[in-house]
Amino acid sequence: MTGFQFLTIYENAIAYQDHSFAICLLTGSIDKKDKEKASKFPSVLAYTQKPLNKKKILRIIERADSVFANQSQYE
Repeated sequence: MTGFQFLTIYENAIAYQDHSFAICLLTGSIDKKDKEKASKFPSVLAYTQKPLNKKKILRIIERADSVFANQSQYE
């Protein structure tokens, strides 16, 4: 199963459920089409290329803080 197959199954399974989590993709792919494809999945918070480092982790955390802070405004 590829990551994109998993995302499709995952999003179909949770389509009608509340969730307060997101998926961060870590990939070795440099193909821009993969990044574009990943961005079409609402549950994908971040698409990050390997290698993972402290700067990339902090960027993901900042994005998550922003997204989840906005969600809590509407609850």
